[in-house]
Amino acid sequence: MKNIKILSTLFAFLIMFSCEDKLELQPAQSLSVSESLGDLDGLFTGLIGAYDELQDVNYYGRDQVVINEVRADNVYISINNSNRFLNDFRYEYRANATQLAFWGDAYSLILRVNNILQNIDAAEGTQTDKDQIAGEALFLRAITHFDLVKTFALPYGEGAGNPGVPVMLEPSISEPARNTVGEVYAQVIADLIEAKNLITEDNGPYRATDDACDALLARVYLYMEDYANAEASASAVIGAGYTLFDGTDLATFWGTHGTSEEIFTIRRLANETLGSDNLGQIFNPQGYGDIRVSNDLINVYEAGDRRAAVDYYNQDGFNWVGKYLSQEGNPGLTNNKVFRLAEMYLIRAEARLLKASPDAAGALADLDAVRTRAGLPSAGTATLAAIKQERRVELAFEGHRALDIFRWGDAVTRIACGAGGTGDELNAPCFLAADSPLRIYPIPQQELDVNQNMTQNPGY
Repeated sequence: MKNIKILSTLFAFLIMFSCEDKLELQPAQSLSVSESLGDLDGLFTGLIGAYDELQDVNYYGRDQVVINEVRADNVYISINNSNRFLNDFRYEYRANATQLAFWGDAYSLILRVNNILQNIDAAEGTQTDKDQIAGEALFLRAITHFDLVKTFALPYGEGAGNPGVPVMLEPSISEPARNTVGEVYAQVIADLIEAKNLITEDNGPYRATDDACDALLARVYLYMEDYANAEASASAVIGAGYTLFDGTDLATFWGTHGTSEEIFTIRRLANETLGSDNLGQIFNPQGYGDIRVSNDLINVYEAGDRRAAVDYYNQDGFNWVGKYLSQEGNPGLTNNKVFRLAEMYLIRAEARLLKASPDAAGALADLDAVRTRAGLPSAGTATLAAIKQERRVELAFEGHRALDIFRWGDAVTRIACGAGGTGDELNAPCFLAADSPLRIYPIPQQELDVNQNMTQNPGY
Protein backbone atom coordinates (compact mmCIF):
# COMPACT_ATOMS: atom_id res chain seq x y z
CA MET A 1 0.00 0.00 0.00
CA LYS A 2 1.64 3.22 -1.13
CA ASN A 3 1.09 5.34 1.91
CA ILE A 4 3.29 6.62 4.70
CA LYS A 5 2.16 3.99 7.18
CA ILE A 6 3.06 1.06 4.96
CA LEU A 7 6.27 2.61 3.63
CA SER A 8 7.53 3.26 7.15
CA THR A 9 6.53 -0.23 8.25
CA LEU A 10 8.43 -1.80 5.38
CA PHE A 11 11.55 0.19 6.32
CA ALA A 12 11.22 -0.92 9.93
CA PHE A 13 10.72 -4.51 8.85
CA LEU A 14 13.84 -4.40 6.70
CA ILE A 15 16.05 -3.45 9.65
CA MET A 16 14.46 -5.16 12.66
CA PHE A 17 15.80 -8.73 12.36
CA SER A 18 19.44 -9.75 12.72
CA CYS A 19 21.61 -12.41 14.28
CA GLU A 20 25.00 -12.09 15.89
CA ASP A 21 27.18 -13.43 13.07
CA LYS A 22 25.56 -11.07 10.56
CA LEU A 23 26.25 -8.10 12.80
CA GLU A 24 29.95 -8.82 12.48
CA LEU A 25 29.70 -8.42 8.72
CA GLN A 26 27.58 -5.32 8.32
CA PRO A 27 25.48 -2.84 10.30
CA ALA A 28 22.03 -4.11 11.27
CA GLN A 29 20.28 -1.34 9.38
CA SER A 30 21.82 -2.53 6.10
CA LEU A 31 20.61 -6.13 6.35
CA SER A 32 18.36 -7.25 3.53
CA VAL A 33 15.05 -8.96 4.21
CA SER A 34 16.39 -12.21 2.77
CA GLU A 35 19.31 -12.11 5.25
CA SER A 36 17.23 -11.20 8.31
CA LEU A 37 14.76 -13.96 7.39
CA GLY A 38 17.45 -16.38 6.29
CA ASP A 39 17.04 -18.93 9.09
CA LEU A 40 14.39 -20.31 11.40
CA ASP A 41 15.18 -17.88 14.20
CA GLY A 42 14.64 -14.90 11.92
CA LEU A 43 11.50 -16.37 10.42
CA PHE A 44 10.03 -17.12 13.84
CA THR A 45 10.87 -13.65 15.11
CA GLY A 46 9.09 -12.20 12.09
CA LEU A 47 6.09 -14.43 12.74
CA ILE A 48 5.80 -13.36 16.38
CA GLY A 49 5.98 -9.75 15.24
CA ALA A 50 3.01 -10.40 12.96
CA TYR A 51 1.02 -11.96 15.81
CA ASP A 52 1.85 -8.90 17.89
CA GLU A 53 0.09 -6.67 15.32
CA LEU A 54 -3.20 -8.41 16.17
CA GLN A 55 -2.94 -7.01 19.71
CA ASP A 56 -2.74 -3.43 18.51
CA VAL A 57 -5.31 -1.07 20.01
CA ASN A 58 -6.59 -0.36 16.50
CA TYR A 59 -7.19 -4.06 15.87
CA TYR A 60 -8.22 -6.87 18.25
CA GLY A 61 -6.63 -4.98 21.14
CA ARG A 62 -9.77 -2.83 21.29
CA ASP A 63 -11.15 -0.91 18.35
CA GLN A 64 -12.31 -3.67 16.00
CA VAL A 65 -14.24 -5.23 18.88
CA VAL A 66 -15.80 -1.99 20.06
CA ILE A 67 -16.92 -0.55 16.70
CA ASN A 68 -19.07 -3.56 15.90
CA GLU A 69 -20.88 -3.15 19.20
CA VAL A 70 -21.43 0.62 19.20
CA ARG A 71 -22.77 0.50 15.63
CA ALA A 72 -25.52 -1.89 16.73
CA ASP A 73 -27.98 -2.22 19.61
CA ASN A 74 -26.27 -3.98 22.53
CA VAL A 75 -24.66 -0.85 23.95
CA TYR A 76 -24.77 2.92 23.84
CA ILE A 77 -22.35 5.76 24.47
CA SER A 78 -23.12 7.89 27.49
CA ILE A 79 -23.42 11.66 27.31
CA ASN A 80 -20.54 11.58 29.81
CA ASN A 81 -17.82 10.30 27.52
CA SER A 82 -14.16 10.74 26.61
CA ASN A 83 -14.92 11.54 22.96
CA ARG A 84 -14.08 8.02 21.74
CA PHE A 85 -16.10 6.07 19.15
CA LEU A 86 -18.67 8.87 18.82
CA ASN A 87 -18.53 8.85 15.02
CA ASP A 88 -19.04 5.08 14.95
CA PHE A 89 -22.07 5.32 17.26
CA ARG A 90 -23.54 8.15 15.17
CA TYR A 91 -22.59 6.68 11.75
CA GLU A 92 -20.69 9.89 11.04
CA TYR A 93 -17.64 8.42 9.37
CA ARG A 94 -14.81 10.59 8.09
CA ALA A 95 -12.70 9.32 5.21
CA ASN A 96 -9.68 11.27 6.47
CA ALA A 97 -9.72 9.62 9.90
CA THR A 98 -12.21 6.81 10.54
CA GLN A 99 -10.50 3.41 10.30
CA LEU A 100 -7.33 4.91 8.83
CA ALA A 101 -5.23 3.34 11.60
CA PHE A 102 -6.81 -0.09 11.14
CA TRP A 103 -6.27 0.03 7.37
CA GLY A 104 -2.60 0.80 7.89
CA ASP A 105 -2.08 -1.75 10.65
CA ALA A 106 -3.86 -4.50 8.72
CA TYR A 107 -1.80 -4.04 5.59
CA SER A 108 1.33 -3.72 7.72
CA LEU A 109 0.57 -7.17 9.16
CA ILE A 110 -0.02 -8.58 5.67
CA LEU A 111 3.28 -7.07 4.52
CA ARG A 112 5.08 -8.81 7.38
CA VAL A 113 3.71 -12.25 6.57
CA ASN A 114 4.25 -11.80 2.84
CA ASN A 115 7.92 -11.11 3.54
CA ILE A 116 8.09 -14.34 5.54
CA LEU A 117 6.36 -16.34 2.82
CA GLN A 118 8.58 -14.91 0.07
CA ASN A 119 11.79 -15.80 1.89
CA ILE A 120 10.88 -19.06 3.57
CA ASP A 121 11.90 -21.49 0.82
CA ALA A 122 15.49 -20.20 0.74
CA ALA A 123 15.86 -20.09 4.53
CA GLU A 124 17.97 -22.57 6.44
CA GLY A 125 16.04 -25.11 8.51
CA THR A 126 14.00 -28.28 8.29
CA GLN A 127 11.07 -28.41 5.90
CA THR A 128 8.70 -29.34 8.72
CA ASP A 129 9.64 -26.25 10.70
CA LYS A 130 9.42 -24.01 7.65
CA ASP A 131 6.02 -25.47 6.77
CA GLN A 132 4.76 -24.73 10.28
CA ILE A 133 5.84 -21.09 10.07
CA ALA A 134 4.39 -20.74 6.57
CA GLY A 135 1.07 -22.21 7.69
CA GLU A 136 0.77 -19.81 10.59
CA ALA A 137 1.69 -16.89 8.32
CA LEU A 138 -1.04 -17.91 5.87
CA PHE A 139 -3.57 -18.03 8.70
CA LEU A 140 -2.62 -14.49 9.72
CA ARG A 141 -2.89 -13.26 6.12
CA ALA A 142 -6.31 -14.90 5.83
CA ILE A 143 -7.81 -13.46 9.01
CA THR A 144 -6.52 -9.99 8.20
CA HIS A 145 -7.90 -9.94 4.64
CA PHE A 146 -11.20 -11.24 6.03
CA ASP A 147 -11.39 -8.51 8.66
CA LEU A 148 -10.60 -5.88 6.04
CA VAL A 149 -13.30 -7.03 3.62
CA LYS A 150 -15.92 -7.13 6.40
CA THR A 151 -15.03 -3.56 7.35
CA PHE A 152 -14.73 -1.87 3.97
CA ALA A 153 -17.00 -3.91 1.67
CA LEU A 154 -20.64 -4.94 1.48
CA PRO A 155 -21.66 -8.38 2.74
CA TYR A 156 -20.89 -11.29 0.45
CA GLY A 157 -24.58 -12.13 0.09
CA GLU A 158 -25.22 -8.80 -1.64
CA GLY A 159 -22.94 -9.67 -4.52
CA ALA A 160 -19.56 -11.33 -4.87
CA GLY A 161 -18.77 -8.88 -7.66
CA ASN A 162 -18.97 -5.79 -5.45
CA PRO A 163 -15.72 -3.93 -4.71
CA GLY A 164 -13.77 -5.55 -1.92
CA VAL A 165 -10.28 -4.63 -0.75
CA PRO A 166 -6.86 -5.14 -2.36
CA VAL A 167 -5.56 -8.69 -2.01
CA MET A 168 -1.85 -8.41 -1.30
CA LEU A 169 0.23 -11.55 -1.93
CA GLU A 170 3.63 -9.95 -2.49
CA PRO A 171 5.70 -7.76 -0.14
CA SER A 172 5.66 -4.88 -2.59
CA ILE A 173 4.91 -1.18 -2.50
CA SER A 174 2.38 -0.60 -5.26
CA GLU A 175 -0.91 1.03 -6.19
CA PRO A 176 -3.33 -1.90 -6.16
CA ALA A 177 -6.92 -1.73 -7.29
CA ARG A 178 -9.67 -3.25 -5.20
CA ASN A 179 -10.32 -6.93 -5.76
CA THR A 180 -13.93 -8.02 -5.76
CA VAL A 181 -15.55 -9.31 -2.59
CA GLY A 182 -15.61 -12.77 -4.15
CA GLU A 183 -11.91 -12.66 -4.95
CA VAL A 184 -11.03 -11.66 -1.40
CA TYR A 185 -13.09 -14.50 0.07
CA ALA A 186 -11.59 -16.97 -2.40
CA GLN A 187 -8.07 -15.98 -1.37
CA VAL A 188 -8.94 -16.24 2.32
CA ILE A 189 -10.23 -19.77 1.80
CA ALA A 190 -7.23 -20.76 -0.33
CA ASP A 191 -4.82 -19.49 2.33
CA LEU A 192 -6.63 -21.37 5.09
CA ILE A 193 -6.78 -24.65 3.19
CA GLU A 194 -3.07 -24.42 2.45
CA ALA A 195 -2.36 -23.46 6.05
CA LYS A 196 -4.23 -26.53 7.33
CA ASN A 197 -1.99 -28.74 5.20
CA LEU A 198 1.19 -27.11 6.48
CA ILE A 199 0.52 -26.77 10.22
CA THR A 200 1.47 -29.89 12.15
CA GLU A 201 2.14 -28.57 15.66
CA ASP A 202 -0.53 -27.88 18.26
CA ASN A 203 0.54 -24.54 19.68
CA GLY A 204 -2.97 -23.39 20.47
CA PRO A 205 -4.73 -21.42 21.58
CA TYR A 206 -2.21 -18.56 21.31
CA ARG A 207 -0.89 -19.48 17.88
CA ALA A 208 -2.65 -20.76 14.80
CA THR A 209 -3.49 -24.45 14.57
CA ASP A 210 -5.37 -26.54 12.05
CA ASP A 211 -8.39 -26.17 14.35
CA ALA A 212 -8.06 -22.38 14.25
CA CYS A 213 -8.03 -22.61 10.45
CA ASP A 214 -11.25 -24.65 10.55
CA ALA A 215 -12.83 -22.16 12.97
CA LEU A 216 -12.03 -19.25 10.67
CA LEU A 217 -13.24 -21.25 7.67
CA ALA A 218 -16.53 -21.92 9.48
CA ARG A 219 -17.02 -18.19 10.05
CA VAL A 220 -16.00 -17.29 6.49
CA TYR A 221 -18.34 -19.85 4.94
CA LEU A 222 -21.18 -18.65 7.17
CA TYR A 223 -20.65 -15.08 5.97
CA MET A 224 -20.68 -16.41 2.39
CA GLU A 225 -23.94 -18.29 3.07
CA ASP A 226 -22.14 -21.49 2.04
CA TYR A 227 -23.91 -23.45 4.71
CA ALA A 228 -22.73 -26.94 3.77
CA ASN A 229 -19.08 -25.96 4.15
CA ALA A 230 -19.81 -23.87 7.26
CA GLU A 231 -21.36 -26.95 8.86
CA ALA A 232 -18.43 -29.17 7.85
CA SER A 233 -15.79 -26.76 9.16
CA ALA A 234 -17.62 -26.15 12.43
CA SER A 235 -18.08 -29.90 12.86
CA ALA A 236 -14.33 -30.43 12.44
CA VAL A 237 -13.68 -28.09 15.36
CA ILE A 238 -16.49 -29.42 17.54
CA GLY A 239 -15.13 -32.93 17.09
CA ALA A 240 -11.56 -31.95 17.97
CA GLY A 241 -11.85 -32.35 21.74
CA TYR A 242 -12.74 -28.86 22.97
CA THR A 243 -15.34 -28.57 25.72
CA LEU A 244 -17.58 -25.74 26.83
CA PHE A 245 -16.38 -23.99 29.97
CA ASP A 246 -18.28 -25.01 33.10
CA GLY A 247 -21.50 -22.99 33.10
CA THR A 248 -21.61 -22.80 36.91
CA ASP A 249 -18.28 -20.96 36.89
CA LEU A 250 -18.79 -18.55 34.00
CA ALA A 251 -17.79 -15.63 36.20
CA THR A 252 -14.12 -16.69 35.94
CA PHE A 253 -14.13 -17.42 32.20
CA TRP A 254 -13.19 -13.96 30.91
CA GLY A 255 -10.33 -13.47 33.35
CA THR A 256 -8.94 -16.96 32.70
CA HIS A 257 -6.77 -17.81 29.72
CA GLY A 258 -6.13 -21.13 28.01
CA THR A 259 -9.49 -22.71 28.87
CA SER A 260 -10.90 -25.85 27.25
CA GLU A 261 -13.21 -23.72 25.09
CA GLU A 262 -10.61 -21.53 23.42
CA ILE A 263 -9.59 -22.28 19.84
CA PHE A 264 -7.61 -19.14 19.05
CA THR A 265 -6.88 -16.47 21.63
CA ILE A 266 -4.78 -13.34 21.37
CA ARG A 267 -2.66 -13.55 24.50
CA ARG A 268 -1.84 -10.33 26.29
CA LEU A 269 0.63 -10.68 29.15
CA ALA A 270 0.37 -8.60 32.29
CA ASN A 271 3.42 -6.57 31.26
CA GLU A 272 1.73 -5.81 27.92
CA THR A 273 -1.09 -3.87 29.50
CA LEU A 274 -2.24 -0.80 27.58
CA GLY A 275 -3.37 0.85 30.80
CA SER A 276 -6.34 3.10 30.12
CA ASP A 277 -6.55 1.75 26.56
CA ASN A 278 -7.11 -1.87 27.59
CA LEU A 279 -10.23 -3.23 25.90
CA GLY A 280 -12.26 -3.32 29.10
CA GLN A 281 -11.50 0.25 30.11
CA ILE A 282 -13.81 1.75 27.50
CA PHE A 283 -16.64 -0.18 29.22
CA ASN A 284 -15.58 -0.15 32.86
CA PRO A 285 -16.62 2.66 35.24
CA GLN A 286 -13.14 2.73 36.79
CA GLY A 287 -11.79 3.40 33.28
CA TYR A 288 -13.38 5.62 30.67
CA GLY A 289 -16.79 4.02 31.23
CA ASP A 290 -18.09 5.58 28.01
CA ILE A 291 -19.99 2.54 26.75
CA ARG A 292 -22.86 1.07 28.73
CA VAL A 293 -25.28 -1.80 28.24
CA SER A 294 -28.58 -1.07 26.55
CA ASN A 295 -31.89 -2.17 28.06
CA ASP A 296 -32.63 -3.48 24.58
CA LEU A 297 -30.10 -6.27 25.19
CA ILE A 298 -30.92 -6.75 28.86
CA ASN A 299 -34.56 -7.41 27.95
CA VAL A 300 -33.47 -10.31 25.71
CA TYR A 301 -31.97 -12.40 28.53
CA GLU A 302 -34.30 -15.15 29.70
CA ALA A 303 -34.99 -15.85 33.35
CA GLY A 304 -32.36 -18.18 34.77
CA ASP A 305 -29.71 -17.34 32.17
CA ARG A 306 -26.36 -17.66 33.95
CA ARG A 307 -24.75 -15.30 31.45
CA ALA A 308 -26.78 -12.31 32.64
CA ALA A 309 -24.85 -12.00 35.91
CA VAL A 310 -21.54 -12.28 34.04
CA ASP A 311 -22.20 -10.17 30.96
CA TYR A 312 -23.37 -7.05 32.78
CA TYR A 313 -23.87 -5.59 36.25
CA ASN A 314 -25.61 -2.55 37.71
CA GLN A 315 -23.69 0.12 39.55
CA ASP A 316 -24.76 3.66 40.38
CA GLY A 317 -27.94 3.15 38.36
CA PHE A 318 -26.18 2.17 35.12
CA ASN A 319 -25.54 -1.20 33.51
CA TRP A 320 -21.89 -1.95 32.74
CA VAL A 321 -20.20 -4.66 30.65
CA GLY A 322 -18.87 -7.38 32.93
CA LYS A 323 -16.82 -9.51 30.54
CA TYR A 324 -13.62 -7.49 30.61
CA LEU A 325 -13.20 -6.29 34.20
CA SER A 326 -9.60 -7.32 34.80
CA GLN A 327 -6.94 -9.94 34.29
CA GLU A 328 -3.92 -10.67 36.44
CA GLY A 329 -4.64 -7.55 38.48
CA ASN A 330 -4.77 -5.21 35.47
CA PRO A 331 -8.11 -3.38 35.06
CA GLY A 332 -9.67 -3.95 31.65
CA LEU A 333 -6.89 -6.28 30.46
CA THR A 334 -8.15 -9.28 28.53
CA ASN A 335 -7.02 -12.10 26.33
CA ASN A 336 -9.24 -11.74 23.29
CA LYS A 337 -10.89 -15.13 22.72
CA VAL A 338 -11.29 -14.69 18.95
CA PHE A 339 -12.59 -18.21 18.28
CA ARG A 340 -14.24 -20.35 20.91
CA LEU A 341 -16.37 -23.47 20.93
CA ALA A 342 -19.72 -21.82 21.70
CA GLU A 343 -19.53 -19.85 18.46
CA MET A 344 -18.85 -23.06 16.51
CA TYR A 345 -22.05 -24.60 17.88
CA LEU A 346 -24.00 -21.50 16.86
CA ILE A 347 -22.42 -21.42 13.40
CA ARG A 348 -23.33 -25.07 12.89
CA ALA A 349 -26.86 -24.52 14.16
CA GLU A 350 -27.43 -21.70 11.68
CA ALA A 351 -25.81 -23.64 8.84
CA ARG A 352 -27.84 -26.78 9.54
CA LEU A 353 -31.06 -24.79 9.61
CA LEU A 354 -30.41 -22.82 6.41
CA LYS A 355 -28.63 -25.34 4.19
CA ALA A 356 -30.36 -26.76 1.12
CA SER A 357 -31.58 -29.84 3.02
CA PRO A 358 -32.23 -28.46 6.51
CA ASP A 359 -31.37 -30.51 9.58
CA ALA A 360 -33.70 -28.98 12.16
CA ALA A 361 -32.96 -31.65 14.77
CA GLY A 362 -29.22 -31.13 14.48
CA ALA A 363 -29.67 -27.36 14.60
CA LEU A 364 -31.72 -27.69 17.80
CA ALA A 365 -29.08 -29.92 19.40
CA ASP A 366 -26.39 -27.33 18.70
CA LEU A 367 -28.54 -24.48 19.93
CA ASP A 368 -29.37 -26.39 23.09
CA ALA A 369 -25.69 -27.18 23.77
CA VAL A 370 -25.10 -23.48 24.29
CA ARG A 371 -28.37 -22.95 26.15
CA THR A 372 -27.75 -25.86 28.53
CA ARG A 373 -24.37 -24.44 29.51
CA ALA A 374 -26.18 -21.16 30.26
CA GLY A 375 -28.66 -22.95 32.54
CA LEU A 376 -31.59 -22.66 30.13
CA PRO A 377 -34.08 -25.31 28.94
CA SER A 378 -34.29 -26.53 25.37
CA ALA A 379 -35.39 -23.97 22.79
CA GLY A 380 -37.97 -26.54 21.71
CA THR A 381 -37.63 -25.65 18.03
CA ALA A 382 -34.66 -24.36 16.10
CA THR A 383 -35.73 -21.20 14.29
CA LEU A 384 -33.60 -18.48 12.77
CA ALA A 385 -35.04 -16.04 15.29
CA ALA A 386 -33.95 -18.29 18.16
CA ILE A 387 -30.45 -18.62 16.72
CA LYS A 388 -30.18 -14.86 16.21
CA GLN A 389 -31.17 -14.26 19.81
CA GLU A 390 -28.72 -16.86 21.10
CA ARG A 391 -25.85 -15.37 19.10
CA ARG A 392 -26.72 -11.93 20.41
CA VAL A 393 -26.60 -13.03 24.04
CA GLU A 394 -23.76 -15.56 23.89
CA LEU A 395 -21.43 -13.34 21.84
CA ALA A 396 -22.42 -10.01 23.38
CA PHE A 397 -19.65 -7.37 23.46
CA GLU A 398 -17.25 -9.59 21.47
CA GLY A 399 -17.47 -7.62 18.23
CA HIS A 400 -20.02 -9.70 16.31
CA ARG A 401 -23.31 -7.85 16.67
CA ALA A 402 -23.24 -5.24 13.86
CA LEU A 403 -21.66 -7.68 11.42
CA ASP A 404 -24.35 -10.25 12.18
CA ILE A 405 -27.11 -7.71 11.58
CA PHE A 406 -25.56 -6.65 8.28
CA ARG A 407 -24.99 -10.15 6.91
CA TRP A 408 -28.55 -11.14 7.82
CA GLY A 409 -29.83 -8.16 5.83
CA ASP A 410 -31.55 -6.70 8.88
CA ALA A 411 -31.93 -3.06 9.85
CA VAL A 412 -30.37 -1.68 13.03
CA THR A 413 -33.08 -0.58 15.45
CA ARG A 414 -32.00 0.64 18.85
CA ILE A 415 -33.78 2.20 21.79
CA ALA A 416 -30.70 3.61 23.58
CA CYS A 417 -30.06 6.46 21.17
CA GLY A 418 -31.02 9.58 23.06
CA ALA A 419 -34.53 9.86 21.65
CA GLY A 420 -36.97 8.82 24.35
CA GLY A 421 -34.31 6.86 26.22
CA THR A 422 -33.12 7.20 29.80
CA GLY A 423 -31.41 10.55 29.27
CA ASP A 424 -27.96 9.02 29.68
CA GLU A 425 -27.50 8.20 25.98
CA LEU A 426 -25.67 10.33 23.47
CA ASN A 427 -27.97 11.43 20.66
CA ALA A 428 -27.53 9.19 17.61
CA PRO A 429 -29.69 7.64 14.87
CA CYS A 430 -32.13 5.11 16.28
CA PHE A 431 -32.46 3.33 12.93
CA LEU A 432 -30.13 2.29 10.13
CA ALA A 433 -31.77 0.86 7.03
CA ALA A 434 -30.82 -2.62 5.89
CA ASP A 435 -29.42 -1.20 2.64
CA SER A 436 -27.67 1.85 4.09
CA PRO A 437 -24.20 2.59 2.68
CA LEU A 438 -23.17 3.42 6.26
CA ARG A 439 -22.94 -0.28 7.03
CA ILE A 440 -19.40 -0.13 5.68
CA TYR A 441 -16.60 2.33 6.29
CA PRO A 442 -15.08 4.68 3.72
CA ILE A 443 -11.75 3.82 2.16
CA PRO A 444 -9.25 6.08 3.97
CA GLN A 445 -8.67 9.34 2.12
CA GLN A 446 -4.92 9.00 2.54
CA GLU A 447 -5.03 5.82 0.44
CA LEU A 448 -7.12 7.52 -2.22
CA ASP A 449 -4.70 10.44 -2.34
CA VAL A 450 -1.66 8.28 -3.13
CA ASN A 451 -3.23 5.40 -5.05
CA GLN A 452 -4.76 6.35 -8.39
CA ASN A 453 -6.26 2.87 -8.76
CA MET A 454 -8.24 3.01 -5.52
CA THR A 455 -11.97 3.81 -5.57
CA GLN A 456 -14.20 5.06 -2.77
CA ASN A 457 -17.26 3.29 -1.42
CA PRO A 458 -20.69 4.57 -2.48
CA GLY A 459 -22.15 7.33 -0.34
CA TYR A 460 -18.84 8.97 0.62
